[in-house]
Amino acid sequence: MEKTPGNSPEINLLLILAVAGGVFAQELKISGSLNSGLQGTAESLDPDVSGSDTETSWDFGAYAQDADVPLARADLNVDFTYDNIGAHIKLRAQGGETNTVKELPSIYAEYAYVSATVFNIVDIYGGVVDNGAWATAGDEADDVGEGLGGLVQIRPIEGLNVGFGVYDGLPAGFSGQDSLLNNTFTYGAAYAYPDLFKVVISGRTSDLVMRSIFAGVEVSAIPNLSLAAEIWSKTLDAEDKGFTIDEVVSYDLGDLDVGATFWQFINLPNFGPLAGTRYLPSPATSKEFNLGLKGNIWASYALAGGTFVPKLEVYGGYGGASEDITAHGEDVTLIYIGGKPSITWNIAEGAKIVAAYDLGWGKVSSDSVSPTILAQKVYVDFVWSF
Repeated sequence: MEKTPGNSPEINLLLILAVAGGVFAQELKISGSLNSGLQGTAESLDPDVSGSDTETSWDFGAYAQDADVPLARADLNVDFTYDNIGAHIKLRAQGGETNTVKELPSIYAEYAYVSATVFNIVDIYGGVVDNGAWATAGDEADDVGEGLGGLVQIRPIEGLNVGFGVYDGLPAGFSGQDSLLNNTFTYGAAYAYPDLFKVVISGRTSDLVMRSIFAGVEVSAIPNLSLAAEIWSKTLDAEDKGFTIDEVVSYDLGDLDVGATFWQFINLPNFGPLAGTRYLPSPATSKEFNLGLKGNIWASYALAGGTFVPKLEVYGGYGGASEDITAHGEDVTLIYIGGKPSITWNIAEGAKIVAAYDLGWGKVSSDSVSPTILAQKVYVDFVWSF
């Protein structure tokens, strides 16, 4: 008697293996990235605080463009799910060296947590949690869904997510007695209507004092156009509260992409617009009003079917601080402008090489000195994601 395909043991075995493979693929997902390159940076000051010109000297070393840090970085993400439970871990290895900075190689867990869904509406997370449900598409990566502890989120209706978290430790800069109340309590809510909008609000409390608040909205009603605006403060417990506002817009025109990001800083102790530049004051506290603005506008165009993507970014900023909050007791104003042309070569799926040159000019004005700063950066970086 001739066998039919339905009775073939070989075909039945293949079907069983295919089904088993599909189930396994749904339960285990492995991804990651490698980000490593070479950068050169240089800053010249004319004149410097002593009244003499300085020569431009270049500092070369490792560079990771995705993170904008002078090191090489590798990430490995493992996500395992079975029915309504899961385990998630992100391992990171990094290290690097320049002429002036050396970071020893290290390996650590960026996050590692377990998750479970109960009654299809309650999501529970525990461990070193990383959750972005209460974030929008702006520039701020709000952290109320992150930390060592637990998080509970409830989805009572479609699009609505509310909940709270309890995390070990106190917010940065706060000291208090070791007690349950001095742990970090977070809470948030988000509502998203598909292809229309999303609104978010969240906060952080410890020792029965509200430490931070975040609110954001993103609009997706217009095809290919993304809009987002956010406002937040992480110094609600300070005498002079500081706030940051950002707005992000991007428009996908096919091969052409354009976008802009703008920030406004109000009463920030770290002098937001130029924080991290070594020629600027770094007041520890803010006793008087200070204001900062910065923004960048960019455009990119895909060539050869997206193989090559040149991009131009133009940026600038301004800030002012009163004499009461600067290190030398002087009023200080700062202004800077710059541009960064770059090109991305997508050499294969998940692999790219990025090359860029960044040139910025800035001026710091005070009663005693008014140095002009010229900052340069050139880098070539390789990124592989899988």
